Amino acid sequence: MSHEATHSELSPNVNHIEQVISGLVLPAPLEEEFRKHYSQSGVIRARLMPCFALMMTLIGVVLRLSGDEPQLLMMIWDLGFFAPLLIATLYMSTLPDHYRAYQVLLAISGLISGLVIVSIYFRPVLVGMPSYLAMEVVWIVVVWFLWGLRFWRAACVALLITSAHIYGILTLNYEVQVLGYEIVMLLLVNGIGAVSCYQLESTARRSFVESQELVDMARELSKLAELDGLTGLNNRRSYDSYIDRIWRQAKREEAVLTIMLVDIDHFKAYNDRYGHQSGDDTLKAVANVIAAHAKRPLDFTARYGGEEFVLALYDSSADSNLYPEDEAARKYAETLRKGIAAIQIPHEDSTTGKYLTVSIGVAVILPGARRSLAGAVQMADEALYQAKEEGRNRVVVIKTGDSNFRTGRFRARKPSVA
Repeated sequence: MSHEATHSELSPNVNHIEQVISGLVLPAPLEEEFRKHYSQSGVIRARLMPCFALMMTLIGVVLRLSGDEPQLLMMIWDLGFFAPLLIATLYMSTLPDHYRAYQVLLAISGLISGLVIVSIYFRPVLVGMPSYLAMEVVWIVVVWFLWGLRFWRAACVALLITSAHIYGILTLNYEVQVLGYEIVMLLLVNGIGAVSCYQLESTARRSFVESQELVDMARELSKLAELDGLTGLNNRRSYDSYIDRIWRQAKREEAVLTIMLVDIDHFKAYNDRYGHQSGDDTLKAVANVIAAHAKRPLDFTARYGGEEFVLALYDSSADSNLYPEDEAARKYAETLRKGIAAIQIPHEDSTTGKYLTVSIGVAVILPGARRSLAGAVQMADEALYQAKEEGRNRVVVIKTGDSNFRTGRFRARKPSVA
C-alpha cells in the first residue's frame, strides 16, 4: 500500500462532515455516541441552573412558612413535585450511561422553571413589571446556552415558554405598544439564541466527527504498523507480542499450541534467476495461501523473516477435532504445503522439483511449568532444520516429549524490517 493511498483512505471525509453540520444528525451508531458525549461535556455547567432553581424553591418554601398564610398548595407543589424533579435531574447528571433520561428530565425541569417565571409575571400584583420580563428573557437565554440541551430540545423548551407568555399577554388585552414590545423582545432573544445554539452544536458535531475519524485513523495506522509491508501478513514484531500472550493463555487453560515455521525452498536461487521483483510477487503469493489456511479466530500468521513465515494455532479445548496432537497438525501442514505447491510457480534452479516448494517445521506443545516459549520455538526450528536435511518439500512434526528431538542446533533469527 502506497503512502499516498493510505493518506487518501484515512483522511477525514469533508463532504460527510458538512452534511452533518447542516442536518444535526449523524448515522445511527455515531449519533448515539455524540448525544452521550454532548450530554456529559456540559454537565458541570448545566448543573448550576437546577441547583439555583432548587435553592430558590427552598427559599420560597421557607418564606411561605414564615408568612401569615402558609400557602399549602404552593408548598405541596414545591416539595411534592418541583424540588424532587430538580433533585432527580441533578442525580441523573451523575450517571453517564443514562444520558437519555437525564436529557428528558433536564428539558422538563427547564420548561417548568420557565413556566413558573411566566406565572409569577402574570400575578395580578406584578402585571407589567419590567423586572419580571427581564427574568423571562434571562431564563430563555439560559435554556439556549447554559441548560445543556441539544438544539431541537432547547428550541422546544424556549418556544413553549415564549408561547405561554404571548398567550398570557394576549389574554390580558395588553396595550398594543406593550404587546408589540414584549413580543418583539421575546422573538429577538429566541432568534439570537437559536442561531447561536445551532452554531455551537454544529461546531461540537464537527469536532466530534473529526475526533472520531482521527481515532479511526490512529487505529488504522496502528494496524498498518503491525503488518508486513510486502505480504500484508502480520510482521515479526506483532508476532512476538501475540505469541507471548497466547502462550500464557494456553498455559492457563492447559491448551495445545501448535507453531509452524514455513520456509521457501531455494529462495536465494529463485531470486538470483528470476529477479527480486518476481521474488516479491512469489512471497505475496505464498503469503496469500498461508493466510487462507488461518480460519479460526485465534489462528495467527506472520512473516517471520525473509522467505520464512510462521503460523500459531491455538487449540482452545482438549477434545478439539481440528488439531488433536501431532497427526492433525501434520495433516494441516501437509494441506498447506500442497496448497503452495499447487500454485505451480516455476523454479528451474530448484533441486526438489520444477515448481516452487516449501519446507514446514511443526512443534505441538502443551505449555507447562517446565516448558518455555523459547524452547517451543526451538522445537519448531529444529523440525524445520530436519525437514531441510531430509531433502526439503516436506513436513516434520515434533511434539512435547518426543524422544527424537535433537537439541543444540537452534539458529537464532533476527527480526526482519517490516
